[in-house]
Amino acid sequence: TRPAQEQLIEAAGFVFAQLLLSGKTSIRIDGQSGEEYPKVSELVSEDIDNDIIQSALSTKLFRLTGQNLLDPCHRTVAEFLAAKWIARALRNQLSLRRLESILYGSNYIVPAAFRGLHAWIATLNSSLASKFIERDPYGFFRYGDPSILTIPQSQSLLSSLEKVAEIDPYFRSED
Repeated sequence: TRPAQEQLIEAAGFVFAQLLLSGKTSIRIDGQSGEEYPKVSELVSEDIDNDIIQSALSTKLFRLTGQNLLDPCHRTVAEFLAAKWIARALRNQLSLRRLESILYGSNYIVPAAFRGLHAWIATLNSSLASKFIERDPYGFFRYGDPSILTIPQSQSLLSSLEKVAEIDPYFRSED
């Protein structure tokens, strides 16, 4: 029997979160060890059954490469599902301080590799939205979903973007 769709999405979000937060790009399925890619057997969760994780890995959310590696089907999908899992984990057992230390390091700046994930966490966890938007307003505007914001949050986003523009008027020059 195949697990329920929500269970597969949660398991995929867990796997994507592990990959994105560790800076890894793929999962090794041939059992060989190495630090470059985690093995399937290393993806263990107390909340998600291993069989459900295995089933999630066999969905179209992952694609098999020629080197016995599983890659996310698309970076944005991986960021969204990882953020969904993280937002849920923050409500249950994950410490916000621990997540922030992983996301920001010591300088409290969102690295480019985490901008999409950071924006989706703000989108999916309304209690963190204001704090995360203030930290990276343009990242939220570009990668998140501003349509979910309340009027005061939208005003805060605009104010934060104005502050960024005062510091660096060409902050969007790469667009």
